[in-house]
Amino acid sequence: MTVEIATLLKLDIERNLTELINLSPPEKSPLTECKSKQVYEVVNHFKDLWFSLLLNKVNLPDVRIEIPCPGCEKKVVFEGDSLWDRVCLVTASYYDFAMRELMTRNYEKKGLIPGFEVHYLDKMIALASAEDTPLHLHQVLTFAIGYQLCNSSHFFFKLCEGIVPLPSTIATFESISHGSLWDMYSKSRSKNTSDIEWLMKRLFSSSLRYVTSTYQAMKGRFDSSHSPGMFSNIKVNEISLLGKRDKQMIDKYGRKNVEAAFEQQLALIIQSFGFSVVPAQKGERKIDLVCVSGLVSTDQRDNYSFLLEAKTSGKPYSLPTDDQRAIKEYVTQSRRALHGIPQLQFVLIVGYKPTKTLLSKLKQLESSAGIPIRFCSTQQISKLRESLPGPVPMLSFKENIIAGPPIMTDKSIENITDTYTGVQKAYADYISNLYSLHESRPDDALSWPDGECHV
Repeated sequence: MTVEIATLLKLDIERNLTELINLSPPEKSPLTECKSKQVYEVVNHFKDLWFSLLLNKVNLPDVRIEIPCPGCEKKVVFEGDSLWDRVCLVTASYYDFAMRELMTRNYEKKGLIPGFEVHYLDKMIALASAEDTPLHLHQVLTFAIGYQLCNSSHFFFKLCEGIVPLPSTIATFESISHGSLWDMYSKSRSKNTSDIEWLMKRLFSSSLRYVTSTYQAMKGRFDSSHSPGMFSNIKVNEISLLGKRDKQMIDKYGRKNVEAAFEQQLALIIQSFGFSVVPAQKGERKIDLVCVSGLVSTDQRDNYSFLLEAKTSGKPYSLPTDDQRAIKEYVTQSRRALHGIPQLQFVLIVGYKPTKTLLSKLKQLESSAGIPIRFCSTQQISKLRESLPGPVPMLSFKENIIAGPPIMTDKSIENITDTYTGVQKAYADYISNLYSLHESRPDDALSWPDGECHV
């Protein structure tokens, strides 16, 4: 039975039960031809009907209802569980269809689509977890929860469209979505043709569409003709995770490759600061990275080099004796071998975070090695990279590292950022003044005025 939108919005489970279960599939309704506001009202109305059924907020009357079979002259009987299943199928199908129609119109930009509120999901999870929840309702609830999680993931992605780069939170939502999708798939594979099985197949198909459209949209954000290079691999958001050997990084790169990935990311970041970086060859007993500045500067104060040692550890870094000995050897070796490059100014150790004993050890090592040795946390190096749109001011970088305490503070990072901002403002003011000067002096003012010849 096909009905008008106004009639759909008046349907109630308790008062209009026969009309409700006698509805034709939503694909035959006029929803696709309606205005967005009307579709929104249908989404909201059928959300209320479906959720009230799922959350036991409405009791179906103990009745027997017969409706004509669409494919023959017989009557189909609904009562008890079969009646509950049919009401669930109809209300959920109209909610799903209307919501998909609303999403295609980018209606999420106007606000939260009904049903995505967290408190609904919380109530479903609580009821599904309750010991006294009937098995049949439990199965429908767990499927509905997976469906809502997939919808929420797609909704969040749609909200983030146009943001470059995409928020890292997207990955969390997509992970939840994929986990839910697999669970939905396993439940929807039943060959039964009951109303609930039909509903599961419908909702699973809908969720697949959401995931597919998400990936199609993500594909459109990349230029397929672009040839990625080294800087395409910079992942500032991974630096701290790599530094502390987080489980996510171990799973992604492999336990034995986390250290190499950390060194590579640091090398890319230091190069993006404007330094030339030479990594040690695999297996060599040398410092991890030799960093040289001043390659494009005429100011001799910008010409210097420093050694960078990358340290990954699941615990705060303590500068063990072996590392102290190795760093002293690296400094001595570099001073003897690295002729023809700017003078070595300091050693920078980058790790997740320091122990309480690190400060005294750094002071002792600096005294014996005869060169400033500093510890910089992964959070600080990440913050510096994210704070600047370009290379670091070389002199400020060196001065703030050497003049600061052995364990670098956030103040040092802020000083470097402030210097960059000051230089950029000075250049902007200078160029603006040049333009203003040119505009105040027309071209004819640059030639000699006509006048009498006194020769």
